[in-house]
Amino acid sequence: MMQNAQKGMTKWVVRALLALLILSFAMWGVADYVTAPVNPPVAHVGDREIRSNAFINEAQRRIQAVRRQQNRPIDTQTAIAAGLYAQTLSALIDRNALLAQAEDWNLGVSDQAVAAAIQSDPAFQGPAGNFDRIRFDTIMRNAGFSEQQFIESLREDMINRQIESTITAGLQDGQDPLARAILAYQLEARDVSFIEIANDQLASASEPAEDELKTFHQDNPQLFSSPERRSAKVLHITAQDLTGDLVIDERPIQTAYESRIAEFTTAGTRAVKQAIFQTEETASAAMARINEGVTFETVVQEATGAAPIDLGVVRSGELPGEVGDAAFAAEANTVTGPVESTFGWHLIQVGDVTEEVVQPLDEVRETIISDLKLEEAQYRLVEFSNRIEDELAGGGRVADVAVALEMQAEDLPPVDRAGRTAEGDAVAADLPPEALQILFGTQPGDELIAQELDDGSLLLVEPLTIAEPALRPFDEVRDDVAGAWKRQKLAELAATERARLMERIQGGATLAEIAAELEVEIETVEGITRQSGAPSLAGEARQAAFSASAGEAVSGAAPTDGSQLIATVDAIKPAEIDEDDAQVGVLTRTIGEAFAEDLMSQYLEALREDVGYSIMEPAYRQAVDPNNIYLN
Repeated sequence: MMQNAQKGMTKWVVRALLALLILSFAMWGVADYVTAPVNPPVAHVGDREIRSNAFINEAQRRIQAVRRQQNRPIDTQTAIAAGLYAQTLSALIDRNALLAQAEDWNLGVSDQAVAAAIQSDPAFQGPAGNFDRIRFDTIMRNAGFSEQQFIESLREDMINRQIESTITAGLQDGQDPLARAILAYQLEARDVSFIEIANDQLASASEPAEDELKTFHQDNPQLFSSPERRSAKVLHITAQDLTGDLVIDERPIQTAYESRIAEFTTAGTRAVKQAIFQTEETASAAMARINEGVTFETVVQEATGAAPIDLGVVRSGELPGEVGDAAFAAEANTVTGPVESTFGWHLIQVGDVTEEVVQPLDEVRETIISDLKLEEAQYRLVEFSNRIEDELAGGGRVADVAVALEMQAEDLPPVDRAGRTAEGDAVAADLPPEALQILFGTQPGDELIAQELDDGSLLLVEPLTIAEPALRPFDEVRDDVAGAWKRQKLAELAATERARLMERIQGGATLAEIAAELEVEIETVEGITRQSGAPSLAGEARQAAFSASAGEAVSGAAPTDGSQLIATVDAIKPAEIDEDDAQVGVLTRTIGEAFAEDLMSQYLEALREDVGYSIMEPAYRQAVDPNNIYLN
């Protein structure tokens, strides 16, 4: 009995302790961890919910896309500051509002339509242009989608596009007047006469003092600094790099040859003329006369009142049905028929003949083997991509990855953004342009990310050193400083002289008189627009010429700062735009797309209010910043 009493007391003590423990959790704010749902909704849109897991998964996919695009790590703080989480939630609210509308309208997309969209997407097609399951799986894995998640996401996108296309339909209509007004501005032409006067013809600059040069050197570091240069270790793996040890068996070679036989076949051709008769009797009568020795042309002309129809040289398969069969069954320089088609009864004259030629397997074997090796190497690249990710996840750098893959990494010496060393050598010329973009977009020690390029190759770039831009010593660049100082001073003085010449023109002097005094030629150009024609008339002078009236004089410095321009507008020619001008159609579509985007934005804003939505702020904060560090 005492034992039973002790057991009962023990139970009550444990229960009391648990109660105190739960109470203490609540007092310290830990009750949320005890009772909070595992996957709470971060937003409600009508009757639909956006669950925390779905929101975070979509946000991570977007962050990963930005990360790959910019080739730099993006942590939670950076993603929050860039608004990536907020943008993701906003997009998901819009998406669910459209889906709610689609449910009200009973819209849907069949499984067959989704499958067709996936199979026809170029992103999922292999080298042969067919759906590639391995490529599809790789993209799904990189994007963080399961196959079913992607299918449902695509289905929802296709449903939503039905609504979007309905709302924005016809927006391109009616934009024609606006497009024409814009083109009229862009294509307005002018006839202009102008003179270009070298700065040193208008003014002269005295020799600068040494102190002036030193001050100019310090005040213009951008002119006299060495560019930023970076060194790196680069690993670039192409499909060709992985073909060396591949051996292709005979069976796939034979299979590829048979499946690509059309590629290795030169079609037979026939020079064909034909005549078409309404009845078999008239066609047969004409054929009988031809068999008697009367020429094809004569018989056809007399029977139909017209010359034979010359079809030229045709290839096998280009003529319909039995007509083609008959033409390619006939010998050279013969007439065959009559043959019936939907158009009537045909007599066919066959002239020169070339027979079909099929290259034997032995002639194309090396081509097929090379292609099969490249195709196999593409699959190897997928495997290498996974191995690279594993190496990087374990803290490996480029050298480690190269050793693991038994590949050779390249040591890139310090180069500028153009890929040139201090000596001017273009040492990065053989690397893809993305290598320099990554090199100058990341920092030494950053997390490394392998890039899959458009050609399927893999690129990994690890910045090693950075030499910041530095002002070169004055003594080293003194001559350059003196030259730049003189050019700037001369340009200032010449601009003053140009202003005096403009005052003379406004006072009645002509451009011809000024040109004669300065012994420069007048250049006359006709039909220039704001964007094209007379490249030497550029900069502020060109802008002024298109703001002036006919007969008015304008001026400005040449863009090179080595001369001054003075011009007169001789004539203004409004743009001539035809009714069916293709440029109008292009611009109309561009305007329509901009209007459609704006209208869709307004529609979504109204739809949100109509469907109703709410953001669950605690759940959102818990999903984005569970430790409450960055969302203050």
